[in-house]
Amino acid sequence: VPHIFENGIEKKRCSKCRRYLPLSDYIYKKDRVDRLNNECNECKQLNDSFMKHVQSIKDWITIPVHGFSNNYMYSYTKDGNIIKSKAYYKWRNNFPVEYLNKLSHIDFNKPIQAYYIFDQKEEFDTPNFNKSITDTIVDYFNVDDHNIVNEICIRGEIVDTYDKGKIHIFLYNIN
Repeated sequence: VPHIFENGIEKKRCSKCRRYLPLSDYIYKKDRVDRLNNECNECKQLNDSFMKHVQSIKDWITIPVHGFSNNYMYSYTKDGNIIKSKAYYKWRNNFPVEYLNKLSHIDFNKPIQAYYIFDQKEEFDTPNFNKSITDTIVDYFNVDDHNIVNEICIRGEIVDTYDKGKIHIFLYNIN
């Protein structure tokens, strides 16, 4: 997003709150084109605080597999029908389902809150990983996903290869 000038002050749009703020409201980040963090200082502080709280939860399950983007879950047949893609079937077939046993305490007949943290390659949009992992979980337990009433997807560490990707899962029954 290009910077703007307002009353002679250069401003940048925050990727979280979408406000245009003076450059002094951002911290230095050497790997960015403009050398500034994408989030303003206020949003970064809120996000860091939230992450500390979320990561303090003891019952996280870590699965050593990179998430799969819903942008690649489907493909089209020659006659225009939508089908699950070969890449998605490969991801599902190679998914280490033995980790999902740790979710057996969840009552899938009651409302569920899901938190997902994805250690991922930078080029992916974090929220696009939720469908593949949710479908994998509910298929494993042979239930419908309608009781997962809220999902929060969080970007964890940025990794440089798929084999370093991880999915961290925390589910709990709301009532």
